[in-house]
Amino acid sequence: MADRRFFDAVMDAQASDAIASASHQVTFSRGATLMRQGDVGSSMFSIISGKVMVSVHEPGGEEEVAMLGSGDFVGEMSLLTGERRSATVTARSKVVALETPKTALAPVLAQAPHLADKLAALVAERHAQLAQIHKDFDRWNSVGNNPTELAAKMTAFYSG
Repeated sequence: MADRRFFDAVMDAQASDAIASASHQVTFSRGATLMRQGDVGSSMFSIISGKVMVSVHEPGGEEEVAMLGSGDFVGEMSLLTGERRSATVTARSKVVALETPKTALAPVLAQAPHLADKLAALVAERHAQLAQIHKDFDRWNSVGNNPTELAAKMTAFYSG
C-alpha cells in the first residue's frame, strides 16, 4: 500500500484506509507535468516511487524549489482548500503516485469535522518547515500558515 503518512499523522487507521481505498494509483512518464502553478486543483499526490521537481514561476523564469521522492506528497493545499496550485510539479523520472481526490476526503471530514483542525495544523507545520528551507517561500505560498484560517477554508471548501 502507498505511503499515507500525510493522513496517518492525524487520523485513525479506519479513516486513513477509507481515504486510501477511494484514491487511485497514477503513473507519469519522465517530463510529464503532475500539476501546473495557477491551475485549479482538488487533489493531492503521494509519491510512491520516482522523483519530481517542484518549481515556481518568477519574473525571471522558472525557479526550482524542491526535489521530492518516495514518501513525499504534493498538492495538499488544493485538496484541502481548493486553492489554485502554488507550484508546478514535473516528473524527473517515471513516477508512480497515489492521487487522492476531494471525493476521497469528503466523507471522512463529514463524519469527523474536527479533523479539519488537525489537518490545518499539520499543513501549517509543513509550511513553517518549508519557509525555513526556502527563504522566499512566502512569495509563492498563497495560503499562509495560520491553522485557524486554514481550517476555516477547509470547512468552507468541503461544505460548499
